Amino acid sequence: MSTRTEVARRAGIVCGGTAAALLVWLLATPVLGVDLTVRVPAGLARSADLPARDVVGPGQVAAVAAGAGVLAWALLAGLERLTRHAAVVWLSCALPVLILSLAGPLAATSAAGLLALAGMHLAVGVVLVPGLALTPPARIRRDSTPEPA
Repeated sequence: MSTRTEVARRAGIVCGGTAAALLVWLLATPVLGVDLTVRVPAGLARSADLPARDVVGPGQVAAVAAGAGVLAWALLAGLERLTRHAAVVWLSCALPVLILSLAGPLAATSAAGLLALAGMHLAVGVVLVPGLALTPPARIRRDSTPEPA
C-alpha cells in the first residue's frame, strides 16, 4: 500500500468520525428537538467574556470531532516512528481519552442533552479507535529505491 493510500484511508476515518458526530447532532437537535445547551465554567466565561451558557451547533461539533481525529492520527503517526507496537501503545492512550471525554457532556443543561452529547463522543470514538488502530502503519522510506511491484 502506498503512503498516499494510507493517508487517504486515515483521512477518511477522521472524516467518518466527524460525520458520525454530525449525524448524532442532526438526529438529536433538528429531528428529536433536544436542547444542546451547555454551561460554560464561570471562570472561563468571565475571562473570555463568554455567556454562562452556549448552544452546541454543527460547526462546533464538526470542529471538535475533526480536531480529535487529527490529534489521534498525529499521535499514532508519531508513535509509529518510535515503536513497532504503535497501535497497542496508541490504544492504551486512546481508550482512556475516550472515557475521559465523556466528562464533557456533564456540562449539558438537560438529561437529553447529556445523552446526545455523550452519543456524539461515543460515535466519534467508535469510528476513530478501531479505524485508526487497524490501519497499517505508515512506512517511512529511508532510501530512494522503488518498492517492488
